[in-house]
Amino acid sequence: MECVEKMYTMEKSLISIIVPVYNAGRFLKTCLESLVVQSYRNIEIVVINDGSTDNSEQICSEMKKADPRISYYYQQNQGVSAARNHGIQTARGEYIIFVDADDCIKENAVEQLYEALKNTDADGACCGYVVDGSIERGNDTEGLKFLREQYGNKVDSQTMIQSIVCIEPQKSISGYAVRNIYKAEILNQKNIRFDSKIKIAEDYKFILNYLAYTKTIAIVPEELYIYRTNEFSTTAHYIPTIHEDMNAVNQWMRTDLAEIIGEQLENYSEVASNTYRLFVQNLCLQGTTYTLRERIKLAYKTKREVGYRTLLHKAVRNMNNAKNTRIAFTAFCMELEWLFIILYSIKQKTINI
Repeated sequence: MECVEKMYTMEKSLISIIVPVYNAGRFLKTCLESLVVQSYRNIEIVVINDGSTDNSEQICSEMKKADPRISYYYQQNQGVSAARNHGIQTARGEYIIFVDADDCIKENAVEQLYEALKNTDADGACCGYVVDGSIERGNDTEGLKFLREQYGNKVDSQTMIQSIVCIEPQKSISGYAVRNIYKAEILNQKNIRFDSKIKIAEDYKFILNYLAYTKTIAIVPEELYIYRTNEFSTTAHYIPTIHEDMNAVNQWMRTDLAEIIGEQLENYSEVASNTYRLFVQNLCLQGTTYTLRERIKLAYKTKREVGYRTLLHKAVRNMNNAKNTRIAFTAFCMELEWLFIILYSIKQKTINI
């Protein structure tokens, strides 16, 4: 058996699976167990402990003893982007996959991603994901199937970029760093890393940056990645930096990304308008520091300062689908933020704050 394993690892490329960990004791063992049983055997599992204070280190230590393919590193708490970057620097594999510590993957996930990339001679591969948890969130399986039907087993990277910035549900691809396989050579040659200065949309910026330096991406519509949401999810609560971070990424898209790919994004007005919608919704979430009156005043102030009014009108003209989002954009075009905020605050049970 050991001889067969050695022959396998000699024939197959080494793939590094990077797992950033921060106080993930509830889910970490399940995550790592899903990695060590992968049908693709020639892997290294790079665990970066980002200053956890729970039992994450103990779990990693126990799993590492049971499987030498697990390597463990500790760093002072710097955030998920810094932890992933640490993983990239440490990884020895020809290819890299990211898996979050509270998620897991199906037994054949690594093998399918690798085979899709190799069989199509692509620069990466993207698989579907399924959402497991209590927070209402869809996935992009329909978007992946649409790409597969339109373009076959792989798509050119510019098409993939336009699909990620698209906000129409049936055609949109989520900008997640997980559930993809990357070439380590491209990441290192182009110095593609996660932006540790932002806390929101860092995945989005990373994947777009990678795609900008590639030619084609293989499509695997099967839902091989299991994305777990829970009551501690940051997207369920008020995030103070959400607009600052997302607007910074938008400006990067307009300048740096456009320069790299040689053209402006077709859907930029929709992307920017969606940032405004998410900002307004965020003001109403649990944990908000603003009164109802302050939320309304801040929404109109931000709209004026950033120039969202023009972008919203253009987005409404361009959109063909995404009914709920179009309704929100239309309401904002009619200066009805005050009504939107009142209704959304009632839904979030923050109306009396």
